[in-house]
Amino acid sequence: MRPLTPSLFATALLFLTLLAPGALAGEGRLEINQVGIEASGGFPFVIDAPGSYVLTSDLDVPAGVDGLLLATSGVTLDLNGFTIRGPFLCIGGCPPGAGTGIARTPGSAAESSVHDGSIRGFASNCVSLGTQAHVARLMVADCGNNGIAVSSGSLVTHNRVVRTGRHGIAMSGSGFPAAFAHNTVDNAGRNVDEPAVFGGAPTAGNACDDGSCTRVVRPRYYLTVGLFDGDHGAQVCAAGFRMASLGELLNPSALRYDTSLGRTRSDSGGGPPYLGFGWVRNGNSGSGGSLGPANCSPEFGPVPWTSASNLDRGTTAGLEIVPSGGQLFESPDWVVFEQPCNTTHSAWCIED
Repeated sequence: MRPLTPSLFATALLFLTLLAPGALAGEGRLEINQVGIEASGGFPFVIDAPGSYVLTSDLDVPAGVDGLLLATSGVTLDLNGFTIRGPFLCIGGCPPGAGTGIARTPGSAAESSVHDGSIRGFASNCVSLGTQAHVARLMVADCGNNGIAVSSGSLVTHNRVVRTGRHGIAMSGSGFPAAFAHNTVDNAGRNVDEPAVFGGAPTAGNACDDGSCTRVVRPRYYLTVGLFDGDHGAQVCAAGFRMASLGELLNPSALRYDTSLGRTRSDSGGGPPYLGFGWVRNGNSGSGGSLGPANCSPEFGPVPWTSASNLDRGTTAGLEIVPSGGQLFESPDWVVFEQPCNTTHSAWCIED
């Protein structure tokens, strides 16, 4: 065999370096590719050092196995337009199983970023990161559990998520909520009846085919279909909503009425029903007394909305067209009534 000349040796060394996972790419980034991962023992490929990584090929991951496993925080992963692909498909439903596209060990993947590529075909989550993570510009599809899962303080932007067993985007954790913007999600919750987006706070519009995410940065509000006496407490509003105060409702143009949750009439369009009255908070301390402070507190006690007595009163509000200035109609005004707490009414709810 002909011995390697210095130039041939350099060429061969460069070729082997480009194949190896963790090899240095341009801009000081470490390369990850299929051939290098298989040469180093196969999947999952463990990233256990903070730094900047870039895919230089598609990754085809066997069934039931994680693709990339983050065992540290502070990782920036550029998919570089490539795909991390498992064999799982959502056919009919999305039965969950083992295998995550980008997984993490407990307590890891904080302050990490994944962007610009495609992750699809995993029986568990397709992407799972920790707190203060950033997920951007991904195509995510065919995930048996959640499409993108992050924790508090994270940012999820400009992603497309389709066909997931549970949430398309799940943002959990306590404290500072994750933020999300400019995402589209459809065909989520194919195994269980759960919303396309869970948790988080929208900072710009998002589109979900089930209406569960805010298309524009306006909190949703609605008037409950069910009727309740004054002892209803906070449990009457859907998850992510709370009982509204009158001050929050005074400018409905800054809000968005949720027709999928709220009471409507045949000509309601996208707004609340005319003459739809409901219990409303009034911003006062506990009082069962007169109009304004009335909030169904028992015997003028300190806990609002805990009385169903006809001796206590609560505040209800609704939109009513009030004639003014000799004209037949003016724009609707909020009209407020005091009602006995043993009577039943809808309640106004507003998004957290």
